[in-house]
Amino acid sequence: MIDIIPNQHPYLILNGAFIASYITVRAILILPFFKSRMLQSQRLAFARSSILIGILSFMIAPKMLTMLSSSTSVLQVRPIINSVIQFNMFLIPFFAIGFTFFIGKYFTNILTLRNVYKNSFCLHQIKNIHILLNDKQDVPFCWSTLRRHFIIIPTSFLEKNSEMRLAVQHELQHIRQGDTYWLHFFMIFHAICFWNPFIKLWINWLTEAQEFACDESLVLRKKTSPFAYATCLIKTASNTLKKTSYLKGVIRMYEATKSILYRRINMLFNYKERKAKTLAILLAYILSFFTAISTAYAFNTSTPEILSGHIQSVIIKNIKHT
Repeated sequence: MIDIIPNQHPYLILNGAFIASYITVRAILILPFFKSRMLQSQRLAFARSSILIGILSFMIAPKMLTMLSSSTSVLQVRPIINSVIQFNMFLIPFFAIGFTFFIGKYFTNILTLRNVYKNSFCLHQIKNIHILLNDKQDVPFCWSTLRRHFIIIPTSFLEKNSEMRLAVQHELQHIRQGDTYWLHFFMIFHAICFWNPFIKLWINWLTEAQEFACDESLVLRKKTSPFAYATCLIKTASNTLKKTSYLKGVIRMYEATKSILYRRINMLFNYKERKAKTLAILLAYILSFFTAISTAYAFNTSTPEILSGHIQSVIIKNIKHT
């Protein structure tokens, strides 16, 4: 009789989904076949979809295994006390403190942005998008709530009409891409899975992917010339590097890293209009889906069996000693 435990702790499932989806996406997108056939916007959309596919796959896999085991006489489901895995008592305060710290930073940041909004002048409003002027900020940035979007433009940009227009277009593109909503998504999950380094890897990589997708869209839509856009980025970067502190929870026109600035400027002159390669995109999604399902299945069968075997060996040793 084979013993299986088709139910994992939901917290481990969530962390496993982020790990598996990150490795899968990076492995697929690094392949030359996909790298040469997918636009930056398509790569960004694929990465985000893969996160959701991974989470759903890891959540559904335990239920699928339960149904499979209940319909097969060879397999026997054995419940484990306290949702399969019992966390040691000393870990509970650790997770509580970590979650409280990061979720506290998240809400503190929301209050800070609220104050920025109150101390800004509304230059223009397009439906639920507010374009604000602020004399205390040096770099354009944007953020969103559930129903409203905000774009902050430094008052110094009033003297540079062309740069102001580029800054507004850039931040509007971030809002169109849904970047500001995904920022909330990852800030919340960073608080929940604060110890997981793959959450931070996801945040760093998606930050770059969002910028490349935004730049590509503006250049290909002929909204600006690559040279003018590159000049604006360099001037904005010089203002950013002078600052000693940065607001969190916003998407800036320039993130304070020199490496991404160099890559963004270099890519501005290499974006080319291409027809959507439906086959490449479809194949990428199929690979992501089946990889997520396979990994989730392995995660929900092999790990519990190892834990079960370890528990059984400990019990046998204790019996022998007694």
